[in-house]
Amino acid sequence: MWHECGRENSCTQVHTRKQCLLLPLNRLPKRVQQKPRKISAERQCITSRKSLRWLLPNSRLRCTCKRSSLVLLRRIVDSAFSRLVSIFICKVSDLSWRVFTAKVKFREDPSEVRFDRVARFYDTFNFIMERFASKHRKEILRQARGNILEVGVGTGSSFKDYPPDEQIVAVDISQEMLRRAEEKLKNFNGKVELRREDVQNLSFKDESFDTVFTSWVFCSVSEPVKGLTEVRRVLKKDGVLLMLEHVKSKNRILGFLMDRLNPLVARVGVDNINRDTVANLRKAGFKVLKERNIAYDVVKVIVAA
Repeated sequence: MWHECGRENSCTQVHTRKQCLLLPLNRLPKRVQQKPRKISAERQCITSRKSLRWLLPNSRLRCTCKRSSLVLLRRIVDSAFSRLVSIFICKVSDLSWRVFTAKVKFREDPSEVRFDRVARFYDTFNFIMERFASKHRKEILRQARGNILEVGVGTGSSFKDYPPDEQIVAVDISQEMLRRAEEKLKNFNGKVELRREDVQNLSFKDESFDTVFTSWVFCSVSEPVKGLTEVRRVLKKDGVLLMLEHVKSKNRILGFLMDRLNPLVARVGVDNINRDTVANLRKAGFKVLKERNIAYDVVKVIVAA
């Protein structure tokens, strides 16, 4: 069997093992010594990545033969640290949500607690949206007549959009919202009565109002069908329900995204983004007279009776 001589400082002449053992070093011809085979840095990096895959299964560790092991180690530490931070944030957010829900158990409706908490920031957060909504509210409220009930009056941003000299009963579940609505009564040339009411359990008599108006309300009601049933009870037989609401899109991709994002939005904010208000109206016994899209098919003007 032929092999290369493995003697140090000897040649690389190919000969038999017997010749290699018998010939003395000084009898072997001297040639340029062949460099020992080395594992490339790139191959070492690949081996390191495979061994570390169990530790960082989702990380991408890229390394070339020019990068040192120190750079690779730094990437490993950074990836591991990022993963630990993300796990920590998830745990803290979950814990804070559990603490919050534990604190609100003594209240009947979490919506009341959430709106009380955001009342002082509500107008600031909705400044841009309010300019869009005010334009369409003025158009909708031209159809209002007789005794008017506004459900979910909030901070009273809608007062400036009503026709003058109207009689309005405005209700909201949040006392903090109503307190801020009182400050805006000067913007309305008419009579407004503010009352704290839950739309799911209204205290008014049957068939008390000619018009009921809602704006961004039934996205945050805990039981929307129950609330709409109460609205139908207090509305006269020839009365009309006027609504400006955002609903779940019929587009398959957008609707899927709204369903996926809704738990996060509902947790951070105060409303749901995937409610099917038109279907809920029919479940409550209403007949939808008009349904008009004003922002794709997400924001709608709805007229029902």
